[in-house]
Formats: sequence, C-alpha cells, structure tokens
Amino acid sequence: TVKRGPLRIEVSLDGVFEAQRMTEIVLRPQEWSGFTVLSAVEHGAAVRQGDLLVAFETEKIDRAIADLRSEQELTDLTLKQTERTVAALEKLTPLDLAAAQRADRIAREDYKEYLEVSRPLSLRTLEFNLKSAKETLEYQEEELRQLEKMYKADDITEETEEIVLRRARNAVERARFLYERAQIAHQQGLKYETPRADERAKDAVERAAIQWERDRILLPLALEKQKMELEKLRVQRARQEERLRKLLADRELMTLRAPHDGVVHDRKFT
Repeated sequence: TVKRGPLRIEVSLDGVFEAQRMTEIVLRPQEWSGFTVLSAVEHGAAVRQGDLLVAFETEKIDRAIADLRSEQELTDLTLKQTERTVAALEKLTPLDLAAAQRADRIAREDYKEYLEVSRPLSLRTLEFNLKSAKETLEYQEEELRQLEKMYKADDITEETEEIVLRRARNAVERARFLYERAQIAHQQGLKYETPRADERAKDAVERAAIQWERDRILLPLALEKQKMELEKLRVQRARQEERLRKLLADRELMTLRAPHDGVVHDRKFT
C-alpha cells in the first residue's frame, strides 16, 4: 500500500573528528639519529602551552657536542700553528733557495781552487819538506865530518872538543829523525792524505749540487703542501662549525613542548 510520508536516506561511513585548529608536532633532526624516548604525554591528554610532550635521552648528544667543541679547540690551535708555519715558509723559502744555490756555487769554486791551487801546493809542500829535511841531514853530517877531521889536531883542549862534537852528533841525530819523519809524511801524503782530500773535495761539490737540486724542487713543494694543509684545516673547521650548529639544533628538539593549549592526539590510522 502506498501512502504519504517522509523519505529518509541513511549512509554509514567511517571517519574521525578533527579539531578546527591542529598543530603537527614533527621531529626533523639535521644531524643526530639516536633518539631514545624517556617520557611522553598520553594520547588524549589535555596540555597547556609550554607543557612537556616528549622528553628524550640527551647524554649521548651532549657528549658528542662536548667532544666536537674539544675538536674545534684543537683544530683552532693547529690552524694557528699552520698559519704561522706558512707565513714563515713564505719568507724562509726564498732565503733557503738562495742559500742552497750559494752553497752550490761556493762548493764549485772551492773545488776549482783545490784542483788548481791547494792540491798542487800540497804536493809541492810534501816534496819540499822531504828535500829540505834531506838537505838539512846532509849539511849536519858534512859539518860533523869536518869537525871530526879538524879535531884530529890537538890545537883544542880535549874537553872543548868533546862538547862541540857531541853537539854536532846530536844535530845529526835530530836531522836524521826529521828526515825520516819527512819521508813518512811524504809517503802518507801521496798514498793517503792527497787521495782522501781529493775524495772529500769531490764529495763536497757533488753533495752541494745534489742539495741545491733537491731544495730547488722540494722547498717550493713543501710550501705548497703547507698551504694545502692550511686550506684543509679551514674547511675542516667550517665543517665542524656547521655540524655543531646542527647538533645544537637537534639538541633543542630533545624536549618537545606544547606550542599552545590543546589535547594531544596521536594520529594513527588503521
């Protein structure tokens, strides 16, 4: 039977109620990743502005911040030291290069002087000393022979004669010893001293040349390396500062507070 009456349409839907004003509390750390919750407000709890919502464990991040600050202090000291080293090297490198080049020039000049003057003079001195000692011995021996020949006559008293002859014989003995010593010195000079002096002179000039070539290449490289180390430290210091800034910002997130009065709602949809 059809009759007049209201027509009602019913629809069943799932849904949720949301407040007109909602503030999302989001944790977005920039550097730190280890968050351990110590306490949190229960779902549905009413809170006032500034009330604690979530508290996290902060010991580890505080230690990381302290360690980073210590690293910064050490980096600052190393940075200052490197800056002064670079400044000193910029002044010393040209001086060291000039000194090495000058040492090389002096060594070559000394070697040339040794070959042209000192070495020939040393050999001539050995020969002259040997010749002089030999002549001295011959003179003393001849003088003794003449005295012995002269004293065969009895014109001089026996005592005076003995004194003069003894002095002459002593002079011959000294001259003979000096001649023997000159012979040994002559042999040693030719066999050992001169060859060793040759080696030392040659070694000195070669070492000076090698040192100059080495310094010419390595000293500028050492300066450049220190400059690179300085730049590396500056970059490291800037990165430490940026990381510290992020850690301090993350540290502020460790205590979440209510931005205004309201009810805590944990939005979990199933």
